[in-house]
Amino acid sequence: MEYRSKFNISISGLPLNGQLFEYELGEEFFAYFNHPDLKKGKLKATVEMSRVEKSYSIDMIISGSVEISCDRCLGHYAFPVEVKHHLYARNEADCSEADLEDDDIIIIKPGEHVINMAQHLHDFISLSIPYRKVHPDDESGVSTCDPEFLKRISREEPHRPTGTDPRWDILKYLKDN
Repeated sequence: MEYRSKFNISISGLPLNGQLFEYELGEEFFAYFNHPDLKKGKLKATVEMSRVEKSYSIDMIISGSVEISCDRCLGHYAFPVEVKHHLYARNEADCSEADLEDDDIIIIKPGEHVINMAQHLHDFISLSIPYRKVHPDDESGVSTCDPEFLKRISREEPHRPTGTDPRWDILKYLKDN
């Protein structure tokens, strides 16, 4: 059985009052997706799915932490993840043109009776990671980055070009005429 099938939710026979699904997401989950920044973590995902007229309402709550690499000192640290998101699932025949373009609507093709939540869970975890990943500061406002590494990079002087680039000097000539 493929790992991804653990995240299948059968929509046929789903009770009207909904059903709760809980998942533990760890190294096996992240190894399956092979994301360059997400290799380790310990998260709990709760997915509540209920039937609403001709569609399905999906509430997802993901909490825990993932291990990410600091952009400043390259050290690893646990980043807390708290995600709450709402999705809808609709049969393709019941969808309008606008529904097909909406990222928060899962389209169910004719003959499909299962929705797999693995990719959606991974996507929302990935989206919760900030663009700039830096160790958090402690209570006194001091960086918790590796102090040895910070000393090393503060000693190096950045490369600063001197003078102007001769390729741009011709533009000065055009400006003056």
